[in-house]
Amino acid sequence: MTPYTLRFIQIDRKRDTSNGDPEITHIYSFFAESSKYKSLIKYIARAEKYNDCFAIKYYCSRCKHSEYKYSRVLDLFTAVETKRIMETCASVIPDILRQYPNSSFAFNGSRTYDRANYIEGPHRTQRYRIYTELVRRLFGEKIFYITHFDESSSCIFINRKANNNIDAAKTRIYDMFANIYQITV
Repeated sequence: MTPYTLRFIQIDRKRDTSNGDPEITHIYSFFAESSKYKSLIKYIARAEKYNDCFAIKYYCSRCKHSEYKYSRVLDLFTAVETKRIMETCASVIPDILRQYPNSSFAFNGSRTYDRANYIEGPHRTQRYRIYTELVRRLFGEKIFYITHFDESSSCIFINRKANNNIDAAKTRIYDMFANIYQITV
């Protein structure tokens, strides 16, 4: 199954990043098909640039004003459709690499927030477990050194070409995102 068609929307640039905002954000949209409801659901994918690393995020546009927009369980899609959504978001990476060939990437498997107001714990979240399997299948380790952090449900793709010292890059990138997103373990 191929990813959905990703449409580039805009680049958002920040002048002041002292509050933790990304320097640049590439914003994309796509429509996911829900066989359950026989409709198209709009999604937004964001590639947020912090120094030499992009954080990839996505959410259903229906949830754009929710404080849990990255965590909401919507129950709109089958497992196959959900995988296709995730593959579509991952397809942002080759596009960003064409523009920023030395970039590394990161993701965090958000804690599930469901209709019963259940909030999942931070370690090895359901999304993280799915993402890590997807990452393993979609990206080899030729371009990236891929490292996982189970305790914070995070993953970093360190660009091998741009980082001679992988361990130093791993520590630098993880510490940067832990500070920005207030990740505690």
